[in-house]
Amino acid sequence: MRGLACGAALKAVLASWEERVGEVKGECGALAPALRRVADEQHEQDVRVKSSVDAVPSEGPLVPGSGRRFSFWFSDGGVPSGSSTP
Repeated sequence: MRGLACGAALKAVLASWEERVGEVKGECGALAPALRRVADEQHEQDVRVKSSVDAVPSEGPLVPGSGRRFSFWFSDGGVPSGSSTP
């Protein structure tokens, strides 16, 4: 008889899990539109930021106080040795 009682208990556990999985599916379904909207908004923001970054000239760093750009620069961002800044 113990085996039959175990089966009944397992059936009750299965039913509770099926109910919970159904609730989770419902919650996920309710979140889907909001998550899609956030993803779309983030993509639009990324496009705006890229456009802003692309608009920045990349010839080299500004020579302080001159409005001109160095024609070359070092990867560490330093001023070339021997260069004078106005």
